[in-house]
Amino acid sequence: MTEWVNLPSEPGTSLKRETNTMPGYAGSSWYFLRYMDPNNTETFCDRKVSDYWGQVDLYIGGTEHAVGHLLYSRLWTKVLFDLGLIGFEEPYRKLVNQGMITGSSVSCTVSGERTSSFPPVCAINMKPTSFMWT
Repeated sequence: MTEWVNLPSEPGTSLKRETNTMPGYAGSSWYFLRYMDPNNTETFCDRKVSDYWGQVDLYIGGTEHAVGHLLYSRLWTKVLFDLGLIGFEEPYRKLVNQGMITGSSVSCTVSGERTSSFPPVCAINMKPTSFMWT
């Protein structure tokens, strides 16, 4: 591995290949398995322990966050299942999606007090000083 990481370079300089190429979602998508057996120094999680605790019962998240997280957690779970290291194919028993943010909104201020938020189209006839972007 060292030979692959360290590249030939001119004297006094060093060139190294980047080895940290997995996004945060990839690393954070299997940690629930590690929580089952945090003191194990031999493997990420003993099969008997993961069989006992099983899948996450409920995952709640918004679309933007959940898509990346679910993509990688399903990948890791299916690979670990295929290797016989865990006994379930899906990481979560149930997913509740909170929806998706589709645009910005406007918070209106009337007589110095903040009122409800509205889609920007509702602010077209308002004075520029009576609203702020949130």
